[in-house]
Amino acid sequence: MGNRFLGFLRALLRWQSLFTFIVLGMLIYYDTVIGLVGLAVYLILLFAFSPVKPKDKPLLNIPAVENIAIPKETEQQKAFIAIPMPVLILSEDKAVWKNKAAVSTFGDEYKDVLDKYAGGKNGPIEFKGRYYQVRESIRSNRKGSQTILYFDDVSDIYVFKDRYEFEKPVVCLIQVDNYEEVMNSTEEIRRPVLAAEIDKRLGRFSADIRGCLRKYSNDRYILFFENGFLKPLEDKKFTILDDIREISEGNKIPVTLSMGVGAEGENPQVLLEYASSALDLALSRGGDQAVVKKGEKIFFYGGKIQAVEKRTRVKVRVISHALRELIQESSKVFVMGHTYPDFDCLGASMGMYRAAKEFDKEARIIWENSNISLKDLLDKIRQDEEYKEVFVTGDDALSLIDERSLLIVVDAGRPGYLMRPDLLEKIPRIVVIDHHRKTRDAIANAVLSYIETYASSTSEMVTEILQYMKDRINLKPVEAVALLTGINLDTKNFTYKTGVRTFDAASYLRLKGADTMEVRQYFQDELANFALKAEIIRKAEIWPHHVAVAICPADVEDRLILAAQVADELLNIKGVDASFALCDTGEQIIISGRSLGEINVQVILEELGGGGHYTEAGAQVHGKNIDEVKAELKRIIEEKLEEVEE
Repeated sequence: MGNRFLGFLRALLRWQSLFTFIVLGMLIYYDTVIGLVGLAVYLILLFAFSPVKPKDKPLLNIPAVENIAIPKETEQQKAFIAIPMPVLILSEDKAVWKNKAAVSTFGDEYKDVLDKYAGGKNGPIEFKGRYYQVRESIRSNRKGSQTILYFDDVSDIYVFKDRYEFEKPVVCLIQVDNYEEVMNSTEEIRRPVLAAEIDKRLGRFSADIRGCLRKYSNDRYILFFENGFLKPLEDKKFTILDDIREISEGNKIPVTLSMGVGAEGENPQVLLEYASSALDLALSRGGDQAVVKKGEKIFFYGGKIQAVEKRTRVKVRVISHALRELIQESSKVFVMGHTYPDFDCLGASMGMYRAAKEFDKEARIIWENSNISLKDLLDKIRQDEEYKEVFVTGDDALSLIDERSLLIVVDAGRPGYLMRPDLLEKIPRIVVIDHHRKTRDAIANAVLSYIETYASSTSEMVTEILQYMKDRINLKPVEAVALLTGINLDTKNFTYKTGVRTFDAASYLRLKGADTMEVRQYFQDELANFALKAEIIRKAEIWPHHVAVAICPADVEDRLILAAQVADELLNIKGVDASFALCDTGEQIIISGRSLGEINVQVILEELGGGGHYTEAGAQVHGKNIDEVKAELKRIIEEKLEEVEE
């Protein structure tokens, strides 16, 4: 009745009604009775035949309720109503019409569907396990606008997409890090049992992820599996590493694995390249870890124990011969280390300088941003006539570089840590010699890379290289002293990371004239500096997991050296397994981390953009104050050490 009354009022306002009223008015004027009767009859008829129109009739002129037939439906309207996909028509964000498919699919829950559509118009919406891509069309006329929503069921596409993502191939290269050392540490009668146990556990691991495992040498395997199993492996942080490490079949050295995983590659060849690159990275970081390479993204898992020293020297002999050929083919040789160099950097630089001079090559050591702790040794080095023009700045080196130049980078593997990283683009051939764990942003274009994380120092590595490069190398006593000082620094006077080869290198340097008492003198400290370190250590905090943390003052010289010394001294406190020293330089927060071997400080400081190796690492943090960095460091330590305890 309400709609009929509205229709009657609209009819009264039409021009036909107005004309009729004028005629009836004239009739009433001449004959009142007949005119009034005619007016009454007209109003009754007008009310009886007034059109009934709903409030929100769709602009498409189709019925508001889909199962009511319209006598004069057009073919276009019939086709629209019969569309098999759900269709909703909105007016002012309210549904005013829906077809049979929408009613059967959404029922009374269509409002929830509209809410999902409003919350994410660009992507598909999910409803009861089905996915719908929504396409909209807007129709407008003088009465307003309405939005038509078409719900296209694309669930099959998502099913096939998920299946495709799950079934994509993944290539994994596996290597037993210390196979020969482990076997040599095991009784001969137990060696077959040990080898069988390694195969058994890897086979079980492969079966759990429905993979295909093939062994192609005593210590190397290749594994193929589906991408859907990679995420669970990453979530569990590759527990196979722990499983293998727990093998105890009479072996005195724990068995560890290095795993390189290649995923998200365009084809099997690319996947194999990714896996090979990831395995190289895992090995260069000390082994006992899995590295996953997905395109340009690299993820690290494991690395819970220190690298085991390899007694075989086959690799160092091969590296020495390759480096000798590179030097002989070069016109000039440049040696460069990291910013704020230490004794290890200086000793390794001088060792590589001597290697170049032994083959009559022009050689220079690029030296910038030195620190005061090296002053006494540098003064003695410069007393030698040969070394008066050896140390040059990066700008001086630029004028000497030619297309046959060779750059040897020592004690650093990251461009951002070098004295002059811009020289990497200027010199065509680069050699990297380092004992720190390789990181994501390592120097990528090296023609020869020798990274051994088990080595105590780069000076130890350079000393071994020198012994194989030439039968009798003329190493000067001052160069031997510099190399031995570098070894002494990184081993903390032959305490940390000291193996058989470390003592062999020291013995060789002693034979070449290195004086151990002279080496000790370079580590003597001023009284004021000693007192300052004692005050900093007195204020240090002891955190859970036996970690000591100290804050160094910002108003002192050589803050980087002071932080490193404080971190070293904190380890002398009983009950401390790891230490961190923080210092605000005004431009950045520097952190030095040290460990007795139970805690891996390298993986902790990697989270802050730093690096290093298992027992000694550092980081430089920009854009944060010292309190923020300290809080972030505490959070990372808790996360990493809780993972280890689990």
